[in-house]
Amino acid sequence: MRTLTRLEMYELAWSEPMQSLAKKLSLSDRGLAKICASANIPVPARGYWAKLQAGKKVERWPLPARALGQRETIWIERSARGDDRESDADILNSPMPPAPIFTSDMDDVRAQAAALVRKMPLPLGDTHGWHSRRSRSVSLRTRSAPASRRNLRIRPPGTIPSLPRRSRSGGCGFSTLCSSA
Repeated sequence: MRTLTRLEMYELAWSEPMQSLAKKLSLSDRGLAKICASANIPVPARGYWAKLQAGKKVERWPLPARALGQRETIWIERSARGDDRESDADILNSPMPPAPIFTSDMDDVRAQAAALVRKMPLPLGDTHGWHSRRSRSVSLRTRSAPASRRNLRIRPPGTIPSLPRRSRSGGCGFSTLCSSA
């Protein structure tokens, strides 16, 4: 098992291609990319190393701040396959990882949490439109933003592409729902 800080992992990820770095860490390149994604560490985009080798200008994204509750350290373990697996006794006798130490001030944490809450999308309003009473067997309910509800009041149903056109016989547009038998 290898322990790295987020900054060390960031520097490693931008120092060489993921495939060669993953081989050094005894991981798959996709596994390494998942570790970086879970630690909120940006990695070079596809073609980064080819552009760099060709002498083109490339962009290196900065390391974002640690998210709320996210550890500063990353544990990298080689995937256990077959005979490489640790025994239960080895696992029980291995030392416990240290408890995370968060150096952020509580006022900063509260401000970050409040900013995250403000970014959350508001739930849409009434989901029971005019078409929800047509049938209980076919679910026609849709969530619509206020502008879409306003469109339903202003525009006839045949002019909105997502709604069916009414039939000339005066039916509702759904042959199975409006059978006059």
